[in-house]
Amino acid sequence: MNFLSPGLLWALAALAIPILLHLFYFRRFRKVEFSNVRFLKEVKEETQNRSRLRNLLVLFLRLLAFAALILAFAQPFLASDETAEEETASVSIFVDNSFSMSAQASDVSLLQKAKQRALEVVRTYPQQVEFQVITNELTGASQRLLSQEDALAAIDDIELSPDSRVANEVFARMQQVHANEYQIPAYIISDFQRSQFEQTGWNSDSVLSAKLVPISAVVERNVSIDSAWLGQPVQLAGEPIDLIVRLTNHGTEDAEAVRLSVRANGRQQPFGTMAVTANSSLTDTLRLASVDPGWVDAVIEITDFPVEFDDKYYLSFSVRNKLKVLSLNDGPLSPYLASAFPSGGAIEIESQRASNVNYSSLSTFDLIVLDDLKAVSSGLVQSLTSYMNDGGKVLAFPAADVDESSFNKLLSAAKISSLGSFSESEQTVGKINTNSFVFKDVFERSPRNMRLPTTKGRFQLSDARSEVILSYRDGRPFMIGNQLGLGFLYVSASPLSPKLNDLVRNGEVFVPMLYRMALSGAAAQPVAYTIGANQTASFPSPKAEEAALILVGKNGEFIPIQRTIRNRILLSFGAAPKEAGFYKLQDSQDSTIAHIAFNFDRQESPQTFLSEAELADTGLDVFTGNATGSLEAALQSDVNGKAWWPYLLMLGLLALLIESLVLRFWRPERGKVAMAKAV
Repeated sequence: MNFLSPGLLWALAALAIPILLHLFYFRRFRKVEFSNVRFLKEVKEETQNRSRLRNLLVLFLRLLAFAALILAFAQPFLASDETAEEETASVSIFVDNSFSMSAQASDVSLLQKAKQRALEVVRTYPQQVEFQVITNELTGASQRLLSQEDALAAIDDIELSPDSRVANEVFARMQQVHANEYQIPAYIISDFQRSQFEQTGWNSDSVLSAKLVPISAVVERNVSIDSAWLGQPVQLAGEPIDLIVRLTNHGTEDAEAVRLSVRANGRQQPFGTMAVTANSSLTDTLRLASVDPGWVDAVIEITDFPVEFDDKYYLSFSVRNKLKVLSLNDGPLSPYLASAFPSGGAIEIESQRASNVNYSSLSTFDLIVLDDLKAVSSGLVQSLTSYMNDGGKVLAFPAADVDESSFNKLLSAAKISSLGSFSESEQTVGKINTNSFVFKDVFERSPRNMRLPTTKGRFQLSDARSEVILSYRDGRPFMIGNQLGLGFLYVSASPLSPKLNDLVRNGEVFVPMLYRMALSGAAAQPVAYTIGANQTASFPSPKAEEAALILVGKNGEFIPIQRTIRNRILLSFGAAPKEAGFYKLQDSQDSTIAHIAFNFDRQESPQTFLSEAELADTGLDVFTGNATGSLEAALQSDVNGKAWWPYLLMLGLLALLIESLVLRFWRPERGKVAMAKAV
């Protein structure tokens, strides 16, 4: 038998007080006159014997009651075989502070209830035990053991976090601290969301003795904004912006009126309400009014309770004033290209001779057109290849007398088959690939009677490794394209010269083709990044090579991991930042390079949890109870073995009850009076 508070056993000395009172208690007698005292001695002796027996019984019951209460407060327990075998020196506690713990359990959040459970665990163990407190952040502080006082303070400081860990990650961190120990108690306090715990093998190893403490929410429902993206890769000033948003109802009940609004650069644009059926997703397009050129910080927001971390979606994108197209040629700018892009339009065209190219300016253009070049120098091939790898787009029209070997070097870089022989025969384009981005959604209906280009000379092109955009009636490709890095290379089988190709006279095909090619590609930055997803972003290198780029937001600033490749700098965000919102990417001169939006991971959005039966199937100890009940008794039994204080408390109360009955119904005086009357 052991005691949690053995110091209270000194209170047993107080049992001497009722004994002393009993020994020195003198009863006062009343003088009663009798006419005949012949039998008085016999009555007196009998009454004293009964009174002495009654008083001894009352004394025993009082001593028993006080002793039982004192022992109960000392909290005796019978140690189990495991507890008696080795005394616990350290304990690990994991408190799940992921976003799903923001749900409500009765009148408090799940996180508050989890912290309460953790505090109960700490207080259950003796003061000499050390504790490891772990949360989803897995910070360096979780690598050391804390005293009981420090552990209580660390638990009080726990707040919600965007991080989410599976059980094996938590167990691995615990095992690092207790690597040379055996069967260390490890408490996992969580709502046990399926996305976080279902795919784990529950491998706690022999180092840990895992104990699961489930915390359940009152209502399991949630509507989230899963994602949002733009309808076009490039946004132009003066044109409306198509914003596509996807909502998901993770609950089992239909969400009839989800209020949705968009705030772009501080200007609110309400879009009414949306209905999302249970366990389904809904995708819709929101059309924003045109905005001025520059960066746009937009946030989409819905009204949903109680889980609110996924009710906002931040996105940043740039709005361009114009698209810029560069024509590289061996002579003056083609009048047909110039007429395709009149001044004052959305596309601005510039001309340079291929023999005098300003290589440093290539990155400023959205599309480069090779206008009937007879040769492509090795320097130009290298510059165009780098330009396309970084997201640029090139449209190549080879001249009829082109130097095929130099031109094929450019095609080889994009893994496009070499040019074949040139033949002068009239051919008509017979098919437009409307599934290609170049012509997708350009025509309201299928262009059956549309006048298509006709050529009087063409090169043989192979479509084995390329996407066919336009094809002749005989099935051979007229225009093909292939991706190179982040950009594209488009190649025509016929020169651009109107003597051999009337494509330039076909405005309903030529103009939208150039426009969409300038818009195509993956060069545009993502409109949003996910916190903790370890994504990367690519930007032009700052002028000062040694200067580090920095992200600045309302909640602070941080320097992302960065490395330079050629003229680009790659940024890795890792687990930073910790707060969703808008951040400015700045150089050492505090000049803003870009706006970047960060959102919390939606992994915690589905409100599905492991049941108590599923947790029991893991083979680990599971401490169950309602949302407000205390687990202290169960923990005491688990930590210290079988507790005897409840039985002692009941014994003390029983002794007091018997004492009151004895005092009420056993009175020796009645016997004395009865005998006196008999006389």
